[in-house]
Amino acid sequence: VTDPTATDVISTGQLVVTRGDNLNATENAITVTVSTEIPTVVAAGGSIQAAIDAATAGDLILVEPGVYNESLIMWKPVRLQGSGAGSTIINAVKRPTEVLVAWREKMQGLFDDGLVDSLPNQPRGAAGFDVSEGAAITVLGTAAGSFENTDEVKARIDGFSITGADVGGGILVNSYAHGLEIANNAVFGNNGSWHGGVRIGQPFLELEGDGSNYGFNTEVNIHNNAITHNGGLGGAGGGLSINTGSDNYNVSENFVCGNFTTGNGGGIGHLGLSDRGTIADNRILLNQSFNQAVTVSGGGVFIGGEPVVVEFLELDNPNALGSGSGNVNVDGNLIQSNHAAGGKGGGIRTQFVNGLDIVNANNSNQWYTVKIRDNVIVNNVTDWSGGGISLQDTVRAEIRRNTIAHNDSTATIGGLVVNNVSTKQPAGISTETHSTALSDVLPNNEATYSDPDMPNNPGQRNTIWANRSFNYDASDGTAKLIPELIQETVGACDTNAEYWNLDTLLGGSLSPSDSADPFAGSYCNGGRRLSDDPTTTGVVEPGPMWPLPALDEGGNKWIEVRFGPLTRDPAWSYD
Repeated sequence: VTDPTATDVISTGQLVVTRGDNLNATENAITVTVSTEIPTVVAAGGSIQAAIDAATAGDLILVEPGVYNESLIMWKPVRLQGSGAGSTIINAVKRPTEVLVAWREKMQGLFDDGLVDSLPNQPRGAAGFDVSEGAAITVLGTAAGSFENTDEVKARIDGFSITGADVGGGILVNSYAHGLEIANNAVFGNNGSWHGGVRIGQPFLELEGDGSNYGFNTEVNIHNNAITHNGGLGGAGGGLSINTGSDNYNVSENFVCGNFTTGNGGGIGHLGLSDRGTIADNRILLNQSFNQAVTVSGGGVFIGGEPVVVEFLELDNPNALGSGSGNVNVDGNLIQSNHAAGGKGGGIRTQFVNGLDIVNANNSNQWYTVKIRDNVIVNNVTDWSGGGISLQDTVRAEIRRNTIAHNDSTATIGGLVVNNVSTKQPAGISTETHSTALSDVLPNNEATYSDPDMPNNPGQRNTIWANRSFNYDASDGTAKLIPELIQETVGACDTNAEYWNLDTLLGGSLSPSDSADPFAGSYCNGGRRLSDDPTTTGVVEPGPMWPLPALDEGGNKWIEVRFGPLTRDPAWSYD
């Protein structure tokens, strides 16, 4: 820290407590500011919103421990600093109902006074938030640059528990919040129309152009947050949603666990054109995507461009090219036990990554690329294909130095089931042929399917091991996954499993003999039924994954696969 006695010194740093005996660090941290400035202090029972309204751009607002029942509108680039996620709580519960009326009036007043701006094609004023109003914290600035950094001081949201939102999600960064930092928060128990936990930007704006001038929320830095148990009703990203115009974003060292969405990307979703994004060193665990009506993919992570929509019909147009996703790096994450229950890619799904970039680029080096490197992608489940990774309309991808193991494909999507029996699908890495629209603009020497760069030299090679492929069979009246595997103990791996590590388009099926078990300790997915024995109540019993079929009125089969364990044995060492 620089000399605190000096004039106008501002020094910030993240405070982490690390044990001396085992070097384990605290799960939750906090940002500490050393400065001669006089901050605004909000005491328990006070109003955070009033402090924001009275602040000047760049001001530091310290919020003391307590519960604050507010839905904040952060319309200035202030430094909003809680006392720690365990002690300073923003609860966005809409009680009494007059709270929401006041929120709408305030939002409309900010627009009427010209203090904030909406995104292109987003209705101006409170009407622009009709499906995302009342987030715990809504952030928006002006297109003229009200959030541009002043004296290198960046706006931030740090050190809070954020919960209770039922429409707008936990944190909604709507527009022009350039350089915003979201760190050291616990974002849990929120719901939203297009996200649950944290959202940057807005999907489905139907923008024109090639995306080179979008830049709606640039250089947003989201790190060291616990984003857990949130639910989204569409878009992409149940826990964290990143949307068009979020260029140069950084998502790192977050704990993203137990989130759900009816859109794509149960844990983290990148939807639309946001160039030069980074998703690194996160733990992305036990998230799920599912929608009974449409195919959604990416149990853990989804990266994709927005599909082109047929006007008035709100249907994807397979014969039109979208803008693509932009370049994205996915580095060093633990992606574990996620479930793509309504589509493909239990761990990671990429789709529509390339589009108009192919047409507009001067050469192929300018085509958008997704780089998936140094990740541990394990124990994820897909009801279709690609338990580890699934690729579609992804011309340029690098998959290097990853460990992709013990992922499962159950082939339980309704469309695969014919006469109560389905056909096995690739379980490790799967790929698909390009859409007609993309194929039509590619040079003739390009592959007709997503063909990632996966080097075979020792320094770059992936470890792909024991990814299991099942098919569904209820032909005898009993629903089961084939092969029927036995677990003697929770997490045990039955050697009678059938493995399909690589899609045949990528070189065929690998057998277990192609490499060695990469882990000193690991586990295989199985049942999650609790013991009926009163002496072991609450203990998970070993057993197979369990497909639960349901026949609806139209005769379509919807099969929910239950799997576990949901607790972790210290012997299973993936970190």
